[in-house]
Amino acid sequence: MASPWVVLELLQHLADPEDPDFGFCWCALSRLREHTRMWDGSRACIPFIGDASEALAYEWYGSRDRSAKELCGQIEPIIANAIDEGDPHACELAECAVHVREFVSTAKGSYGLGLKRGMELLKTLAADANEPMADRERRRLARGHYATDGPDYAAETIALGIARRAGREVNCDQLAKQVSRTLEVARVAVTFLDRELRQLADDQLDPTKPENLNSLWDLQLCFLVSSAVRVDERALLNDAPLLLVTNERRIRNAATEAGHGDLVLTLNGFEAWLSTIC
Repeated sequence: MASPWVVLELLQHLADPEDPDFGFCWCALSRLREHTRMWDGSRACIPFIGDASEALAYEWYGSRDRSAKELCGQIEPIIANAIDEGDPHACELAECAVHVREFVSTAKGSYGLGLKRGMELLKTLAADANEPMADRERRRLARGHYATDGPDYAAETIALGIARRAGREVNCDQLAKQVSRTLEVARVAVTFLDRELRQLADDQLDPTKPENLNSLWDLQLCFLVSSAVRVDERALLNDAPLLLVTNERRIRNAATEAGHGDLVLTLNGFEAWLSTIC
């Protein structure tokens, strides 16, 4: 099964034939379909899987945050048709890629803004209101504060983000329960975000740099490594553990730290595993 976030990340590069990653992303998208396609009764399609964030939204509010998944579902037939015809320059595919690029740009902008606000909040929490401090001293105190409450703060950030996308407000008691639940079912995502926020507090991460905004994709993939994520009910092995295949070192490190390193494989590791069962 495929992550909608991976498909969106690859597809955005097909909006411009002059994009230096155009060829690589087209090949990756074609290979993704080959690995994940499933017969739906009328054709071979790319099935998309939900994640822990979606599961928590449904558990808490009875609704799912499906923006990326629904977008991919709408454009999947166009992607599949272009791949089947071997035409990376198909007009419909190019039009989809332009819309996806806009979606991606908006998502990354929101993520960057969230990181900036997180840094400002850490500074506020660390500052003494009665005594002016240099930024360096405020950051030093922020690091001390964050070292104590880091994972809880990251889990709270995730829970509040889910509430905001659902258009809901939560009181302190509800938030405390949601933080506990987030730590339970989205530990890898919490660990990843915790590391990001620690780097912010330590001035090792610039949220204005485009390359750092790509962490949004890594965070979304971390939500796949969770006890709340289930393989699509159409699959033959519905109770089998979901394995995330990625070469991204930061995701693998977060999964290992969270105790789920066995659920994340590199591409070489995945292909070696496939060779043992095929």
